[in-house]
Amino acid sequence: EVMLLELTRESVDRIVARHPEVHDVLERFYRQRMLDNLMRSSRVFKPLSPEQRDAVVARFEPVTRAAGEFFLRQDQEGDGFYVLARGKVTPVHNAPDGQTRNYPDLAEGDGFGEMSLLFNKPVSASATAATAATALRLSRADFESLVLTNAEAKALLLEISAQRRKRTADVMTSILLGLENFRV
Repeated sequence: EVMLLELTRESVDRIVARHPEVHDVLERFYRQRMLDNLMRSSRVFKPLSPEQRDAVVARFEPVTRAAGEFFLRQDQEGDGFYVLARGKVTPVHNAPDGQTRNYPDLAEGDGFGEMSLLFNKPVSASATAATAATALRLSRADFESLVLTNAEAKALLLEISAQRRKRTADVMTSILLGLENFRV
């Protein structure tokens, strides 16, 4: 048997209005649960020991952007690895000829920014909040010391980045060839 308590969004909003500290408790719970799920489900973090995963989780910090604001800007140095917690983010690549190509939107739980950190190169596509969005950011230094020092995690990141670089190359080819209906 299971007993389930359901609170509507309106009920939670009324409770938070009367007891503002409830908001902080719910935010901490949400953040911890999302990061625990990320550590369990992400291929990249699976090679890490439980202690290493706990260290990674402890270092993530929330970053909030309004719709239209950047998390990352193309051609600038990447400042960290992001995991989208709330909202929607659109990755956009601006080609040298001025053409713009949108990649599929990122949804809650998606990670971004690792390629710049992995290769120590500028960001290859801007990541812009399509809606008000909150992401959890692991700084460049923490990503390098806590994730990239694990050979298996680094190998998985290299594999993922190879797939993304191929996707970027395909997008660039479609722009250069003027293929309007090209799908990645």
